[in-house]
Amino acid sequence: MKLKYFILPFIFILLLIPLSAFEWPVDEVVMKNTFGEKSGRDFNTGITLGGPRQAVHSADFGEIVFYYNEDEEFLPSGLGNFIVVEHPRSLYSIYSHLESGYFGSPGGYELTPEDTLGWVGNTGDATGLQLNLEIVDLEFDQMVNPLNLLPPKSDKSAPVVDGVWIFEDEWKVLEDGQSLLPGERELFVSVWDQSVELPYFRPMAPYKLNVFTNGEEIFYQAFEAVEAKEGVLYLVSKQDYRSFSNLYNDEGYIRIGSYTFNPGETILEVVASDYRGNKEFYNISIKVSAQ
Repeated sequence: MKLKYFILPFIFILLLIPLSAFEWPVDEVVMKNTFGEKSGRDFNTGITLGGPRQAVHSADFGEIVFYYNEDEEFLPSGLGNFIVVEHPRSLYSIYSHLESGYFGSPGGYELTPEDTLGWVGNTGDATGLQLNLEIVDLEFDQMVNPLNLLPPKSDKSAPVVDGVWIFEDEWKVLEDGQSLLPGERELFVSVWDQSVELPYFRPMAPYKLNVFTNGEEIFYQAFEAVEAKEGVLYLVSKQDYRSFSNLYNDEGYIRIGSYTFNPGETILEVVASDYRGNKEFYNISIKVSAQ
């Protein structure tokens, strides 16, 4: 009987441990784009790594199930040369913008993280040497944020909240202590996370964004998964599905939604987090007159 009570908790602990951990596919990691950020007219469904020309490895044990060589295909791909690798647990990784030339062929070859798939390249619509990494979870039919599966990187800098904005004939940023007339307005937040590896300004999406008014949460978004429904991509967060146009405006601000300012004081608080847990707190007080 004592053995039974020992083994059951031990089995439960084992179930909490991932079956395998993904590894970074390149040795020198330089983050250029992150998951869920504004990329043209849609979400970025992976992460983009820059840096020098270097070997690209499989992120985990698996098998090549598809590759695309734009030199051999009739129709070009924005992904350039890319490889799809199948992993355990219904996970697939996609490596894009590779140089021409591939390791192995689809089917029949077991990859390890030490195996080379190719080299960081400049094919497709790449804007220089780069690797785009996407992870597909077929169990949930979602593109998932690779940062949730990869080893954590050193990052002590929090995201930046540049302001809460409204549009009244023109864009206006709300200032602390500002007075407003009562009424309904659509709120937008300008927020970004700066790449720590790049010496120049390269804003990326945060990992989580919370907005509160007078202590009540009115907006929450986590950049964890993208799901396609009837040809439209949606960023999935809790039970909410936000399309690209529901989340971003043309300026790249995040659309919080409509809020009614009633007479009195309104405290706006924005909390932006990156995937390492660094947080930026942004607070302003708005005085709403009684007209």
